[in-house]
Amino acid sequence: MPLGFIIILIGMFGLAIFMYKRDLFINPKAFRVIFIISLIMLALAYILPQFDTFKNTPVNIWKLPIISLLLYRILRCPFKKAFNREPKNTFWMMHLEKDIWQNTVFNLLFSLFGQAF
Repeated sequence: MPLGFIIILIGMFGLAIFMYKRDLFINPKAFRVIFIISLIMLALAYILPQFDTFKNTPVNIWKLPIISLLLYRILRCPFKKAFNREPKNTFWMMHLEKDIWQNTVFNLLFSLFGQAF
């Protein structure tokens, strides 16, 4: 398996948590662990390209987890104030949710701001 592919998979861990296990971003203990891992990945994204092995790899994707994590926390505050609840991932249960538009707006904003970085 090429090194670039492995680097991309590791870099997508924040997105995977957002899609499948969003409550980890809310849990203070889990958030702390994810935040520390994201900071380590951010540091490695700046350090590793200085070595020949990582010169032509997509290691910059390791900057995304910290950006995604902070963006989620920033967008979560106005969402909680507006709707008095935590954002939920309704993609998997669209037919069950009556307030799907609120979650769709949150997910759309998260995706759009995430693409801007």
